[in-house]
Amino acid sequence: MILANNQRVSDQLVDYIKQAEGFRSLAYECPAGKLTVGYGKNIEDLPGLTEEQASVILQMDLVIAAKEVDTFAPKDIGPNRRAALTAMVFQLGMPTVKKFKKMLAALEQGNWLEAADQALDSRWARQTPSRAKWVAEIFKTGEMHG
Repeated sequence: MILANNQRVSDQLVDYIKQAEGFRSLAYECPAGKLTVGYGKNIEDLPGLTEEQASVILQMDLVIAAKEVDTFAPKDIGPNRRAALTAMVFQLGMPTVKKFKKMLAALEQGNWLEAADQALDSRWARQTPSRAKWVAEIFKTGEMHG
């Protein structure tokens, strides 16, 4: 396994730590009294994330969001409109995006302008206007910029 700066650790070491620590998906207090998650990751003393760590987490989260989009999105909307829906699911969560019933119906019908209008006619658009405008523009044109 290759880590940052070409540092290497063996798969055997990774397997040992996984076995020794055990996996916890939710934060818990370890025997040392520290808030911990995953395979013994002390998050209480963590000074933050590096940009590289945050990018890896973001990519994993976007894969999850894209899989969720695949469960309800029209199949023929194209990759850019699908990416725009993925951005919405990442930000809002799938249950909230599924409440955009008129927007989703417009996407299903290929009515791109109506889908964009419905996205913009929302509390989400009022709260995060630049993100909503970005999504709406993709819905309208099928093109992704910036």
